[in-house]
Amino acid sequence: MKTKFTLLFTAAICAFKMDAQVLFSENFTATFTPASAGWAVQNNSVPQGTVSWFQGSAATFTAFNGAAADYFAANYQSQGSTAGGISNWLITPTLSLTNGNVFSFATRTASTPTFPDRLQLRMSTAGTSTAVGTTTTGIGTFTTLLLDINPAYTTNTTTAVSNGSVNGYPNAWTVYSTTLSGITGTVTGRFAFRYVVDDGGPNGANSDYIGIDAVNYSSPCTAPSVSIAASSTGLCSGSSATLTASGATSYTWSAGSQTTSAIVITPNANTTYIVSGSNAGCIGTMSIAVTVTATPVVSANSATTCASTSTTLQASGAATYSWNTGATTSSIVVSPAANTTYTVVGSNGSCSNTKTVSITIASNLGVNVSASSNSVCSGKTATLTASGASTYSWNTGATTAVIVVTPTANTTYSVGGATGACFGANTVAIAVAASPTVAAVSSNSTACVNQTITLTASGAASYTWTQFGVVSPTISLGTSTVANSYTIFVTGVNAAGCTSSTSVVQNVSLCTGIENNAALTANVSVYPNPFTSELKISGVNGSVQIFNTLGQLVATSAVNESESINTNNLAKGVYIVKAFDATGKEIKTIRVIKN
Repeated sequence: MKTKFTLLFTAAICAFKMDAQVLFSENFTATFTPASAGWAVQNNSVPQGTVSWFQGSAATFTAFNGAAADYFAANYQSQGSTAGGISNWLITPTLSLTNGNVFSFATRTASTPTFPDRLQLRMSTAGTSTAVGTTTTGIGTFTTLLLDINPAYTTNTTTAVSNGSVNGYPNAWTVYSTTLSGITGTVTGRFAFRYVVDDGGPNGANSDYIGIDAVNYSSPCTAPSVSIAASSTGLCSGSSATLTASGATSYTWSAGSQTTSAIVITPNANTTYIVSGSNAGCIGTMSIAVTVTATPVVSANSATTCASTSTTLQASGAATYSWNTGATTSSIVVSPAANTTYTVVGSNGSCSNTKTVSITIASNLGVNVSASSNSVCSGKTATLTASGASTYSWNTGATTAVIVVTPTANTTYSVGGATGACFGANTVAIAVAASPTVAAVSSNSTACVNQTITLTASGAASYTWTQFGVVSPTISLGTSTVANSYTIFVTGVNAAGCTSSTSVVQNVSLCTGIENNAALTANVSVYPNPFTSELKISGVNGSVQIFNTLGQLVATSAVNESESINTNNLAKGVYIVKAFDATGKEIKTIRVIKN
């Protein structure tokens, strides 16, 4: 972004060429409007073209400084399409003119000019007058020719000035300056750029495209000799210094734009400070370098130990160290018999910092002991953990920091711990809660198939029947359809949270009367058992009946001492064989299996 200066605004141009007071400056920042900036434009071309002076085009070439289009331009379109000539004026605001003042500007033409261009710099001392006549040859009050660029209309791109003219037009930005002379006293007037081309325009042999930029009007002056005095140019971080400037009437510092002659600084790193001093609009500068050395942040840890036990104190954060013991190393070993304070000074060059640490003598070593649980059920374990020492000794005989115990009664465990010459002890009590004695009974230890029974548990506060997930002292169940013997488990929990389990055996019968006749002792044989097809019966004079597990009669046969029964029509499974004598009395019941 270009900076626009208005009339009599002062600034230093020492860094560019010489000490001077800038009286006027224009950089044609887009979009530039001549009238609003005090400039005047008059196109006396014949015939007059479609454009006069206009904002530069970045597509043709970019500006001398600032944004790409921040310059002003004129071209062949200043003239119409028929034969004639170009005389297109761009006139500055009214200025105060005096001998020795300098007017400068930058200009150029196209990179590869096809048609020659020409530019004149003229001056009028007629106050605010902008009179330039009305014809292509008229110059009005602008009678003083300061510079004529390419009066011979060549396509040379030379830049050299000879006798107030340039034999060509530069195709790169070139700065031209002229020093005013021949003026009596101080007068007011204006400068004018005249884009003047004979036989120009769209159909002429001359005229192409030119730009002007960086217009500057200044008065030479002598810059003040500024000096800086510092209270110190070498600081530790966090420290301050005072910088005092002298040699001018007003000052501006680079640090925070302060405008007093003296400022206080607290730099965090090496810094160069610059002050600009002004006298009557002319500016001189001076700089001073201030170095910063980091103030060390000294670290050292206090400690608690036993009397006369060796302890290492370690300092860090500095380049060198000095302890109040006389040691100059970063770490020292001390063995105080009483509470003692140690001081260490850490230094980085001339910058230092101090740290104080304390050694506290412990009367007893703090041994801590914790239990995974302070109450366990009988037969359960607890984990005991000791800390705060280097070695341990338990009343159980163990010497590790962690032990596992299984107390049978309320027990207090003690542990001693040692670190060097320091010793400490502690205890932990473990309470033992008795497990409940759980019992379970059935309302009918031998039930028939599909009969409902009630199982009752006792001896605890709450119960869970394992196979059924029922939480209740009692549970009512329907017995299985398959005769068998079943074991049912129950877990009881007492008020202390301890558990115990037991079981109850439930017998389920077909209730076919077999169980009641188990005492029958007749010498009857049924074989083979298991069997596959034929079942042989011996020792019977009467009959036999065969029942399935549902109590259904599936086969019957008369028997005279012995008989073979074909069972091909029977499915594999368990069967009951009942033998009867000739009177119909049941004499034997036998369970058989068919494979």
